[in-house]
Amino acid sequence: MSPPTLHFPSPQAILEIQLSENVSALGLQALLGVANTLYGTHEWLKFAEDSAGNEPVPDLDFTPLAPALLISRLEIGTPNLLTFLGSPEGLTFVASVLTMLGGFTTAATMAYKNLWDARKSKSDIARNAAAAAKASEVAGLQSQLPALTKALQDATAAVSAKQAEIAALSADLDTLVAQVTALNGQIAAKEREILDLQARVAPLMAQLDGLNGEISATETKLRELQAQLTGLDQKLTDANTTLANLQAKKGANKDSIAAQKKTVTGLQDQLGSIQNQIRAIDGQIALGGCVA
Repeated sequence: MSPPTLHFPSPQAILEIQLSENVSALGLQALLGVANTLYGTHEWLKFAEDSAGNEPVPDLDFTPLAPALLISRLEIGTPNLLTFLGSPEGLTFVASVLTMLGGFTTAATMAYKNLWDARKSKSDIARNAAAAAKASEVAGLQSQLPALTKALQDATAAVSAKQAEIAALSADLDTLVAQVTALNGQIAAKEREILDLQARVAPLMAQLDGLNGEISATETKLRELQAQLTGLDQKLTDANTTLANLQAKKGANKDSIAAQKKTVTGLQDQLGSIQNQIRAIDGQIALGGCVA
């Protein structure tokens, strides 16, 4: 690893680190972890120093108090290059420590490479055992294949039969939908007819209510006239009896007889008028109307 190079293009700084030619993933992970720990520790110490007891200092593993250490660029090529972005003071501290460590990255890369080779050997053995187990499973599955194939064929035939049934049912459904559509049209037409009839019935009902009122009034008037007719008929009978008695007396008073005759005639006129009114009402009722 070449010595880190610092640049200060803005309030933030850039730290460039040239890596060794071959960098393992674990070696790169270790470098990133060390750089992040150094940067975070520096920012935490700086915060603790600046606070001077005026406010509580969070734990070291607290969320970074300053802008986090950022990777602004990672190039794998010639050369392999890693660039950090962060505060000038924090990156200066990281650069100084990494410079003192010197070949840390290269040594860590080789150590992780040896560890990887050992793990790879164990992994190969495990993979071979797993492959043998899988081969046994495949052989078992292959022995089941004929029965499964037969079951698949039977299922396919059943599906085909069901599809034919579904096609027939779909045709029936289309027919029923067409019938329902036609019935809905007929229902809509009948509903329009009903609405039209209701519109015509409403004024007829109002007219019927008026006629019922007139009939009630006519019946009341007819009862009154019949009562008057009964009373007049009795009066006329009495008047005729009185007239007959006057005429039967010897030496009857002519003036009394004339006056009684006038009374009889007046009662007869009233009786005739009431009878005419009753006949008029009966005639109107026979014609289906009422007297006004």
